[in-house]
Amino acid sequence: MVFIKYILFCGLLLSLPIFSAWFISAKKAARAMKNRFSDFKNINKKAVAANTYILIKDTLAEEKTKLALAYKNAVTLTEKREILAKAEKLLPQA
Repeated sequence: MVFIKYILFCGLLLSLPIFSAWFISAKKAARAMKNRFSDFKNINKKAVAANTYILIKDTLAEEKTKLALAYKNAVTLTEKREILAKAEKLLPQA
């Protein structure tokens, strides 16, 4: 019985460096993935002056109100889909 425990203990000791190497490589891969994701998030960001931001925000609010009213008054499903398509394009363009 002692011999079996000794063999299991030695196997555990021998597997620690392998597990450590795997853990470190997994951690590096996760860090690299996080860096790639943060780079992706920052691709489309542009510096905008405060007055420009306010102008864009107010324009978007007006357009949102117009589109909401147009959607509410739309009768057919085709009209509603066209309005929704305009709304989907509005924010990325801004």
